[in-house]
Amino acid sequence: MTNMTIESIFNYCVYILEVIGDVTGMGYFLANLVIFVILQPLLILLFFILWRYERTKRHHELRSGAGLRNWKPQKHHST
Repeated sequence: MTNMTIESIFNYCVYILEVIGDVTGMGYFLANLVIFVILQPLLILLFFILWRYERTKRHHELRSGAGLRNWKPQKHHST
């Protein structure tokens, strides 16, 4: 990417943050802070916790055999 393209993308992102700040009444700086300092880390943490929960649940299912009890081979349809 050229510097012009990167700068254009950056300016567009700044514009979006300005619009969010104007629409919500927070302003650019507070909108930036809320999105990148509060919401983004919370979402990352949430998805990490959900991933760990599902991984642990699947691990327990496989160890107990529950995951295999309900397993059925897939039928292949011939044409």
